[in-house]
Amino acid sequence: MKKLFMKDAHTFSGGQVLAGIAHRPCALRVLTGRVWVTTEGDSADHWLVAGQRLALAADHLIVVEADAAICQVEIACVNNRGILTAVLRRVGSSLRQPFHPVTGGAS
Repeated sequence: MKKLFMKDAHTFSGGQVLAGIAHRPCALRVLTGRVWVTTEGDSADHWLVAGQRLALAADHLIVVEADAAICQVEIACVNNRGILTAVLRRVGSSLRQPFHPVTGGAS
């Protein structure tokens, strides 16, 4: 299966289908037109029009079909790298501090 959601925005004509698996949680937002969305594990299908959003779970097949006109959708996935980078910088900074042994203790 192709990595569908590597691109932020997708434009497609009526009847065309976009399908793939998001490897992280994402949000699909319709910029123009109307689309039909179905996702693996969700018993309901969704019709979305311009301005509407739908949360997409990670690691599920997602199928988006354009209605009669040209549609544009934007897919924004959660990027955990920013959070991980911040945590690693903080840990690295702590490790670079001089070591101060605690004196005293049991006699």
